[in-house]
Amino acid sequence: MANESGSDLPSWRLTFSYPPRKLTALWPQTWQRFGHTIVVSGGALPRGGRTTIFFQGNGDPLRPYSCTFNGTACTPG
Repeated sequence: MANESGSDLPSWRLTFSYPPRKLTALWPQTWQRFGHTIVVSGGALPRGGRTTIFFQGNGDPLRPYSCTFNGTACTPG
């Protein structure tokens, strides 16, 4: 993810849906699961800065969907 907002972010929040699989790990940020919704929280992200999130789950590899970054739609990469 990249901060393309034009200003520094003191914190950020990523949400996405993941099919009914058991998410076994997500790093290096803090995360919570609410049913099919995963919420990831991070600290400061400077203007133009990037962060990468890694996750692992059981079952066949599937792509997350319904992704938002600070409330704006995004595309998982």
